[in-house]
Amino acid sequence: MVKTTGKVSGCFRSLQGAKTFAVLMTLIKTAIKQGISPHIAVRSVFDGRGCVS
Repeated sequence: MVKTTGKVSGCFRSLQGAKTFAVLMTLIKTAIKQGISPHIAVRSVFDGRGCVS
């Protein structure tokens, strides 16, 4: 996924940007595998719940 994104957009602007992308994609992919809405999973992290029950 990182390689594809790098090809599409040209590159990541920083190492931190690439790391942030990787963390978010991991969260989204795991949520999908667990049958949880990716939107709800990401929102729960930013709401401070950390995980979805």
